[in-house]
Amino acid sequence: MRPTFEEIRKVDDNGKEYWSSRNLCNAMGYSGYWKFQNVIDKAIKVASEKGMDIDDHFNRVVEMVKLGSGSFRKVEAFHLSRMVCMIISENADSRKLLVKQARAYFSQSVSTTEYMRNSLESNILLYKTEQGETRIEVIFNNETFWMSQKKMAVLFGVDVRTISYHIGQIYETGELDKTATIRKIGIVQTEGERDVERSPLFYNLDVIIAVGYSSTVLSYIRKITQ
Repeated sequence: MRPTFEEIRKVDDNGKEYWSSRNLCNAMGYSGYWKFQNVIDKAIKVASEKGMDIDDHFNRVVEMVKLGSGSFRKVEAFHLSRMVCMIISENADSRKLLVKQARAYFSQSVSTTEYMRNSLESNILLYKTEQGETRIEVIFNNETFWMSQKKMAVLFGVDVRTISYHIGQIYETGELDKTATIRKIGIVQTEGERDVERSPLFYNLDVIIAVGYSSTVLSYIRKITQ
């Protein structure tokens, strides 16, 4: 019987949790570590593209493994963070039942803020207004776009208070579910001479479309009643 992902979780002397890549290989149903190494290589590439500290998340170590003869041999391994275990599971063989279980385990145990900070992609939205072309940075994550109230205000040409009002109306009427359409995303802002981490609220594409429709209709009503 293979160990569960919680059973192979370890904590180092500094209180930092990790999973041994050797143990994770077995728990995810891979028969050979050399096959699992290919998945690790993919995960390292993904983590690097996301700007993650590779040495911190993929701590290279030497472990002792027991051979069939009863003797021990030194082998290379990684001590993996919770975040990269999830990335590894996302890049592993999805046909394996244990891989699916790994995805479920690590996706539930990684906080939303941590996940989005390390897996988000920035995209530039281009659109034309009467004044010309405008560029707005949006975030693509979990198969949808995310935008803050401030960015929506720029997109629709209104102030933030108007955006906030429309969002409040959308949730108050039950048009959309708050829990499914709002995320906190950790970002670093420069304030004065220091970098400060903030976690503003971001809203998904459903909210963006609903706000756009509401603000457009309201603008039209104001024009025809003036």
